[in-house]
Amino acid sequence: MRAAVFAEVGRVAVEERPAPAREEPTDVVLDIEACGICGTDLQILGVPPGHPATVGVVLGHEFVGVVAEAAEDVGSPRPGDRVVVAPNVSCGRCPWCRRGLSNHCESFATYGITRDGGLAPRVRVRASACHPIAAHVPAHLAALAEPLSTVVHGAQVAGVFPGETVCVIGAGPVGLMFTALLTLGGASVVVVEPAPRRAGLAAELGAVRVVDPVREEPRSIL
Repeated sequence: MRAAVFAEVGRVAVEERPAPAREEPTDVVLDIEACGICGTDLQILGVPPGHPATVGVVLGHEFVGVVAEAAEDVGSPRPGDRVVVAPNVSCGRCPWCRRGLSNHCESFATYGITRDGGLAPRVRVRASACHPIAAHVPAHLAALAEPLSTVVHGAQVAGVFPGETVCVIGAGPVGLMFTALLTLGGASVVVVEPAPRRAGLAAELGAVRVVDPVREEPRSIL
């Protein structure tokens, strides 16, 4: 199969790779429907790299697919199930994991960064990393479940309540998701963004005001 590979520092290449097969009883193999290209991927390919990754790894950590293979004793997901994947992998056994801090896992890994990811027709992942997603969600939107999850978590940590005013600085993909989510939650969202196209998208997604920091001082507005 053809896969987008982190070939060397500063270079991505399309290479022929063997199709993955299950190696552990808890593995499943997915047929990829769509995979996003994240800012992290661009950082990986920077010179020098702005984010560490394993040379030779298949890139892509934001993906959706359909289960093609699963062991009979894996209850979920089953072949034919459509899933999105949580890309961070932890052992569940080290002291950090036992304390509930799996992001500090001593064996921490990430699909698309240190393990083969979704920029290929097929990928092998843990069954426990898979989360079902409805068939009616378009693949290009389903692939955004991973970055959306970080936005949902950020909104929960921020503790924004309906009727409050929130400032979102930057209307890139994550900033736009924050704008849409917080607006749906009843907040008034002010976005700071100089790029006209992104500013327009922020307004479409519900921002009550978009401030161009080149022309206005955001602190005077807020």
